Amino acid sequence: GWQLPNLLTSSHMFRGCNSATFIDVSGWYTPSLTSMDGMFHTCKALTEVDLSSFDTSNCTELSQIFDHATGIKRVKGLEKWDTSNCRTFEETFAGCSALEELDLSSFNTRNVENAFYPMQNGSTGWGFRNMFSSMSNKSLKKLVIGADFSFDGDGKVTDADNKVTLPNPGPIDGQATKWYNEANDTYYDASEIPEEIAAVYVAKVPPVNP
Repeated sequence: GWQLPNLLTSSHMFRGCNSATFIDVSGWYTPSLTSMDGMFHTCKALTEVDLSSFDTSNCTELSQIFDHATGIKRVKGLEKWDTSNCRTFEETFAGCSALEELDLSSFNTRNVENAFYPMQNGSTGWGFRNMFSSMSNKSLKKLVIGADFSFDGDGKVTDADNKVTLPNPGPIDGQATKWYNEANDTYYDASEIPEEIAAVYVAKVPPVNP
């Protein structure tokens, strides 16, 4: 893999590569990376990407990484990311209507701010605004949340529009589903999932009450 110890930003690196079906960034070594803003924005033909080697421990901007990458089904390596220094996740997965699973078990969102300014592009990152927009009731079938996933940056995100709004799962055989946690045998609407409790949720058609 590429050794990139001095790379500070991958912001908009592949933005608009609409016809690229495969982008090989596996093995990239990125210990100094501070921004991935818009890295795969509108990569509509991309179906899978492996980011498991990325060191995100210094990243403050993880916004719009996959914004409207409408063909992507899987992102490998998210479960390894250290996001403890991230200040904004605005539109990170917005429009990822083909995404089938999200493992955010390692995500620490306690330092996300209501308004992070200035970002490296001179704009403002608005907390978690639209982090998962246009994903509800589409393809997502599995969601993993970690114990450090705060929906409001431990109280720093004060505007309702900038807090986490989780997506609802996609249908199964045309039937509406809910998030099901096998560990406690409970069905949830996305809005009912508790923060900062590690759990695995899968899409499941709830039983019909007699």
